Amino acid sequence: MDNKTNGINEVRIETLGAMRVGCYRSVCQEPETEGGAKLDAWLERQAPLPQPVRHFGFDVDVSPEQAQAGLRGYEVWSTVGEGTPSSESVEVKDFPGGLYATALLVHPFDDPYGKIPQAWKALHEWVIASDQYRGGCHQWLEELIHDGEGNSLKLYYPVNPV
Repeated sequence: MDNKTNGINEVRIETLGAMRVGCYRSVCQEPETEGGAKLDAWLERQAPLPQPVRHFGFDVDVSPEQAQAGLRGYEVWSTVGEGTPSSESVEVKDFPGGLYATALLVHPFDDPYGKIPQAWKALHEWVIASDQYRGGCHQWLEELIHDGEGNSLKLYYPVNPV
């Protein structure tokens, strides 16, 4: 798919393998930033970590009262090693992976509230229009990718073959 006007350059079908992740859930005005900082601080105390460490996240529901107060929810994940234990604030769990339609957003944080939702919408429309895939029920994900010129975001839309 070539849909540059919607923030997506190309849609690919990929299998995301199983992984062990440390998870931190945050509800605040900037949950991605807060959650990432808390999880990064926790990661610094863990060893050994697989290299490279991958960083994922996804929106989580908040109560109507929290939403009215301007709060949002987000859960961040980072890959960890086999023997990494959970802590009071970080749950370690095994994610089974799955099949995904993916799209890479280059520098989406220039306008995150415009570019990211627009790209998710375009990816959703791609899946709905596909005659080979339908939406799946496994976890939607966003992967933060650090590159030399800033950060990119890879969107993972769960799919199943038709």
